[in-house]
Amino acid sequence: MRRRALAWDSATILNNGPTDQKVDLVFLGDGYTPERWISIGRRAVLHRLSFQPAPVFEYKSFFNVHRVDVISEQSGTSNQCANSLVNTALDTGYYSTGMDCRLLWTYSSAKVFDAADSAPARDVILVMVNSEVYEGAAGFGQYGVFYPGRRGAPR
Repeated sequence: MRRRALAWDSATILNNGPTDQKVDLVFLGDGYTPERWISIGRRAVLHRLSFQPAPVFEYKSFFNVHRVDVISEQSGTSNQCANSLVNTALDTGYYSTGMDCRLLWTYSSAKVFDAADSAPARDVILVMVNSEVYEGAAGFGQYGVFYPGRRGAPR
């Protein structure tokens, strides 16, 4: 395991067995201040797990799920096209895809992996960004970045 730059608090939300026998999902938040993460972020992770499509839900016992409490200086996320810069722990933001700003991503992979190392184990990393604008992205063998949604996150 790599040495991490920062250690964040983490919690195991779903434990179905030893990490060498399960797929360990790690949820990270970005763009959440402490107050916002406590009031919305933690519940949004649980909400995501309760409304999975049938095939995923049926295989729930194959997974362990961990949450890492990543806290940012500012709430929200950056938007390259609007010249809006938000100071977040994982440097997420909306980036130009040529015609629009539809790529929700971070180019700070090291920060994502460092934060994920705060979990007991990690096979799949999902970064949930504090935004209500639809988008997301994933890199093969890397991690996924998504927004919790207007209706998807509890208020």
